[in-house]
Amino acid sequence: MGSNNTVKKLFMLTILGFTGGVIYYFPFIRYVFFDWQNAAMNLTNAQNGLLISAFGVCEVLFFIPSGILADKFSPKKLLILGCVWETAALFLTAFTFDHGFGFSMFLWILLSIPGCLFWGPLFKEQRAIAGEGDQAFLFGWYYMCNGFTGALLGFIGMKTGTAFGTSDENKFFILTMTIAICMVIATILIALFINEKKMAEMNGVDLNKLQANDFKFSQVGELLRKPALWAFKGVVLGAYCLFTSTSYYSQYLVDVFNVDSSNAKILQIIRQYIFYVMAPVSGIIADKVFKSVSKWFSILFAILEVICISFLFIPDTANANFVSLFSLLPGFFTLMIYGMQMSISKECGIPMVLMGTVTGIVSTIGYSSDLWLYAVTGSFLDTMGNAGYKYIFAIITVFCTIGLISAFYVRRKWVASQKQEA
Repeated sequence: MGSNNTVKKLFMLTILGFTGGVIYYFPFIRYVFFDWQNAAMNLTNAQNGLLISAFGVCEVLFFIPSGILADKFSPKKLLILGCVWETAALFLTAFTFDHGFGFSMFLWILLSIPGCLFWGPLFKEQRAIAGEGDQAFLFGWYYMCNGFTGALLGFIGMKTGTAFGTSDENKFFILTMTIAICMVIATILIALFINEKKMAEMNGVDLNKLQANDFKFSQVGELLRKPALWAFKGVVLGAYCLFTSTSYYSQYLVDVFNVDSSNAKILQIIRQYIFYVMAPVSGIIADKVFKSVSKWFSILFAILEVICISFLFIPDTANANFVSLFSLLPGFFTLMIYGMQMSISKECGIPMVLMGTVTGIVSTIGYSSDLWLYAVTGSFLDTMGNAGYKYIFAIITVFCTIGLISAFYVRRKWVASQKQEA
């Protein structure tokens, strides 16, 4: 692709990365600020997990409709709608988060729906911008920008909350307002700079072909009969579980090894967000070195399998500094997968015109762990104490295995299809 087109693509993906980083930050605020959230909203670990379960229910209900809408209508307009809704929900939350667990659940549903509606259009726009070349790198660029946004929000939230907040409630209010203001900025950027006509021109395709206006529900049935689609779901399920589980390492360090809470937060920001810088690097490795996303994913899942199993055998008496550094490895390798997970769609034989619908179908299963994982793991910690972390690491290992098997299957089918075409 020409250098001018490359700059335009990276610019639009940067805007999408910033917006995605903001819109999904607050529903998963526990990743970094679990202590502020629990104290401000008066939550137990299990109740905090149930809020994520509410998000999981919204995923099941809205991911597929979100994808279908993205294939039928302008993704940009749907993105703006999601941003406006999320902004309004954030301002409401800032002034009402201390009204009890029942109302907190209501707020989380309000905060979750726009993110779910945003999902299909988001990945439809990403693939439309990327075209059919260097997808892994460009998807990785999006997630790098997404991660930097999350890191920036984390550091700003921690500094402003600590500087101006006199209690956990004040800190949480300041953090919520900061995210709401960033959401306003993101909405304006989407409205001004995301241009679907330019996307089509850059990739030499008809704008109308980016939208499947003749979409039929029978196409969903055809997609569901594709074995590669189910393997795609397995890859996303494994990658997403590995990604969300990194939120527990911060809590693990504080509870088991008495690491300072502020230091644990910094490590979590690095683990969960800064390491997104590896996403485009991972994309280059997949595109240029292995020339296959599925082959590269198989290697990464295998590395993570070893790391996950290692945590099952780390004693509580281990050196805190060593464990702190070692806890960065899951984030480092996970974000090399999660940061470009959707780029495996090409090797799964998914046509770009149906990318929105496929994203919805895949994500319904791939992100289903939100329905139960946080509630179950939160219950482990509430009832078993620190011993519960071993069960959490065992669950993570199982999902890593699912991702490994799925990536290997996609690789095998892709190689077979390439031989047939040769």
